[in-house]
Amino acid sequence: MRGRNDRSPEKKALVLQALADTGGQVNRACEAASIGVSTFYDWKHDEPHFAAAVQAAIDGPGTDTLEAEAIRRALAGSDTLIIFLLKARVPDRYREKQQVYVSLNDATADQIQNALDKLSESQLRAIIAKRNPGADGTSGAG
Repeated sequence: MRGRNDRSPEKKALVLQALADTGGQVNRACEAASIGVSTFYDWKHDEPHFAAAVQAAIDGPGTDTLEAEAIRRALAGSDTLIIFLLKARVPDRYREKQQVYVSLNDATADQIQNALDKLSESQLRAIIAKRNPGADGTSGAG
């Protein structure tokens, strides 16, 4: 149980920096800070501020570390990583587009029409505005 009782700010800073440097790998971060993995999880459980700092280290610099490595590998020749990176960075251009066709039977279409007929014009406009901002001739901005 190395490091269990050493809850010093220095130890915590070491493990947080190691989390950022390793892309969020808890085992490697604990090794770098010379603490046990169970100690790390004890700290995280017992100290909400530490838990928040762990999440911030993983979400911010840790993710940056992973992204930098993914870019390095993509540029070194990984077509798969290039595809994933392009989909993430420019989704409008590179995401997979799907079209869904729905076929309604007459009874279902009649039920939809009956429900629409019961709505007032203002209710219909509100539905259209919610689904398609700017469709009523406005910019959709409030």
